[in-house]
Amino acid sequence: MIELRKKEKDVFFELLKDARQSDREIARKLQLSQPTVTRIRQKLERRGLIKKYSAVPDLSECGIKLFVTTVFEWTDFTKKSALKQLEAYLTKNPYVVLYGRGEGMYGSTMIIISLHPDYESFNRMLTELRDKWDTCISKMQHFFASSHAVKKGGDATRTVIELLSG
Repeated sequence: MIELRKKEKDVFFELLKDARQSDREIARKLQLSQPTVTRIRQKLERRGLIKKYSAVPDLSECGIKLFVTTVFEWTDFTKKSALKQLEAYLTKNPYVVLYGRGEGMYGSTMIIISLHPDYESFNRMLTELRDKWDTCISKMQHFFASSHAVKKGGDATRTVIELLSG
């Protein structure tokens, strides 16, 4: 984990709370000079702590109706070419938010978290997965939730602040 000095943490926390704040606003809140805040922000960007700035949309209002967590067992990790093809597919798929390897219930070794406008969209993705990697995938399970049923419980920003504060 990257070590930050107090001023760096303070600026970072302010940016995590609201990235739209100007350096001048942050400087005023933290009683620092605007050039100091700008230098710290640029340093955080160069070091990779801040990768980009983006808006957080209301997914339901944007037409996202279905949240899906898919877990499955990748049956043969020696099939590196097939695994690379799967990862390339998941990286390019606009509905996939996160994916990765891990260890889970019932022998699951892969997870996909995806967002969809409807069930048909999810089913098209599922059909592609099965058509292309049927011999490598088993024990596939899904957890579905509508965008109206999903509630905010926390966010990564709070976790990052907690970890860096400690």
